[in-house]
Amino acid sequence: MSVALLWRGCVASAVVWLLRFLLPCCCRAVVVCCGMEEPCTPVRAAPLAGSPASGVKRRRLRGKGPPPSWSRGGSPDDAVAAGGPPENAEEELVPAGPPPTADERKVLLNKYSHWWRSKTSFGEKTLRERAGLSAMYNLRRLSPAWRARRLVDFARAFPAQKAEIAALGTVFLHKPAVTHLHFGESFMCTWAGDWGVVPLEALPEEKVASAVALLQPVGPPPAGPLEPSASGPAASGAGHAVVCWERAGPEAAQRSVALIAGACRAVPLAAELAEAARKCVVHLREQHPVVMDAWAVEVCSRSWERERVVRLHVHLCVTFRGRQRIQPHATLRLFDTEPWTTPHWGLAAGTRRRSGEAGIYYCLAPKCSGVCREGSHELFTDVMVHPGWVFSLAQSGKLEFECARAQLARLPASIAKNLENLEKWQRERRQAAVADFLAKRNAVLAQAARPFKRFALVDLFLGQFQEARDRYRFLVLDGKSRLGKTQFARSLAGADKTLELNCAGSAQPDLRPYDPLQHNTLLWDEAAPSLVLQHKKLFQATTALVQVQTSNTNCHAFSICVAGKMFVVSANDWCEKLARLPFADHEWLTSNSFCLRVAEPMWLPAPPEDLPCSS
Repeated sequence: MSVALLWRGCVASAVVWLLRFLLPCCCRAVVVCCGMEEPCTPVRAAPLAGSPASGVKRRRLRGKGPPPSWSRGGSPDDAVAAGGPPENAEEELVPAGPPPTADERKVLLNKYSHWWRSKTSFGEKTLRERAGLSAMYNLRRLSPAWRARRLVDFARAFPAQKAEIAALGTVFLHKPAVTHLHFGESFMCTWAGDWGVVPLEALPEEKVASAVALLQPVGPPPAGPLEPSASGPAASGAGHAVVCWERAGPEAAQRSVALIAGACRAVPLAAELAEAARKCVVHLREQHPVVMDAWAVEVCSRSWERERVVRLHVHLCVTFRGRQRIQPHATLRLFDTEPWTTPHWGLAAGTRRRSGEAGIYYCLAPKCSGVCREGSHELFTDVMVHPGWVFSLAQSGKLEFECARAQLARLPASIAKNLENLEKWQRERRQAAVADFLAKRNAVLAQAARPFKRFALVDLFLGQFQEARDRYRFLVLDGKSRLGKTQFARSLAGADKTLELNCAGSAQPDLRPYDPLQHNTLLWDEAAPSLVLQHKKLFQATTALVQVQTSNTNCHAFSICVAGKMFVVSANDWCEKLARLPFADHEWLTSNSFCLRVAEPMWLPAPPEDLPCSS
């Protein structure tokens, strides 16, 4: 019984579907056959002026005309070459006929879109570049003056349709341009201008002096030439600005801006800007359904660091309940300045809601440049903070390290990982600052360094590397301090290709920084003969891999390649310690090394005209 019912249901469904699709077709055929209606034949649109009547057949949507000629292989440049631009560059379009109909206007606008997209290679641009090109060529977003310019350029590209384009201008040029400031669920804007400059005389003198001192090197420049160093006469006062340490390291600029921002809190201009920001918030709340709002008055850190100019600006962020269109208003103009707006903030984490919350955090974050700030909601309780926002502000120099650490400590998710990443970044940043300081200092010293003398024993040491050998002898520079032994050893292969190892009081120097593809010289500073005896195979620069950092368990041992590398030992008492060694050790060190006794400075003396005059 159930099978029969199922079969009847299937048959009934099939009959219903056949009647649904076949019955309208049959009725339509009967009507046409009886002569009651002609078969519907699509009407081919008339070809555009200046375009061929025949071309490649393409299926188009109903109501659209054929594509322009240059979209089937040509370009606007071909049209320009055919007719050429008019002589008068500032010509105006004069209509010579009635305004175009809706269909004609649609065809012309489609052709205009094809023209400027092909002209600017629109398809090859990024999304940001496409948005900028749309703002430059979209007629609905341009002012009347710019619309006229674009239509004149369009008419130059297609002179055969100049009259039609002029007629289009009579209809289109009088349409008002889009005047809204912003459209979206969040509104972030900034006011900045010369009206925000605060004269230094209006700030406390002691705070300005302290802020300027943080950006200056320590100590006054020397009055005369410095004492000669191991590399020759040192730099004079000209290079003092780059060899001195800053007072606070990489955080000096942040602390300097923080002092200026604290001094600006008592300036009347800051209170005036704060009151204007409050009025903007009140206006937006009256016109739109505002959910959250925040504003901040800040000091432009870049102007202070580069130009020593104190310039205030205002940030405002508002989130709405749904998308809103912000219209221009006198309240939104500070000192006759339009706000600079952005649809989303760079700290956003994906969604529109989080984009607005990122703007709220940007205004309410305790940045070093902040003068005053205010918001309708509190951070970490009403506004959920994303750790990426904190890292972004710290990376841009707007949050000091301690402040950023305090912000991340309030985020329970991945707190250990976030704090570890921040502290690692701080260590690397300080190491980079030290490396930059050393590079500048070495560059100044290299400019003032004297050339070194030439020694026959050193030439003999260097000559053995002209041919491939299984083993090489190392060089020992033995002499008193401040004679230039270390700098001389660095000059053999260059400072960048020399690895300097401090062996004072160490039986196992750290060889982990050694890179066989970079270092050609290994300088063992203050090394004793006993240290060399513990690494005989290493100091012979053999072709085999050498295992170092060995112990009873070899848990920290690793192998390095030192084939053909120059080993140089710089010491003050090498010969005295060598004399106290057993005969076998003394004989091995003597036969595997070149020992140069240094009794005078190793650099050439300065010419008489370069010596300072004695008074």
